[in-house]
Amino acid sequence: MFELKKLISTLLMPLPALLLLGFFGLFLIWFTQRKGFGSFVVFVSLLLIGLVSFQPFTSSLLMKMERQYPPFLPTEKPVDYVMVLGHGHVVDDEIPPTSELSRVALMRLAEGSAFTLCIQRRN
Repeated sequence: MFELKKLISTLLMPLPALLLLGFFGLFLIWFTQRKGFGSFVVFVSLLLIGLVSFQPFTSSLLMKMERQYPPFLPTEKPVDYVMVLGHGHVVDDEIPPTSELSRVALMRLAEGSAFTLCIQRRN
């Protein structure tokens, strides 16, 4: 049951769902007489994949959710640790460690460092 739940939830994510929709459209084009409707389904799936992949569109959708919760502001209570979540990186001994991190990982690391400095100045 757990595996079925995971499979269904994976297929309901935007990219797999839109790809399945596109393959359904291809099936309609190749194996039925409904070529016009199949072409429309393929077009809609490709259009939606493009929209979901377009950063200004997705950023506008996420902005409302991101602003739903206020940012964490330092409190008077001491903070022992600051955890910085990772992102992409490469392992290459020929380049400096900061060059191994992705842009997002560097931004997260910088924000975590700034937060740590802010905490240290207050104490």
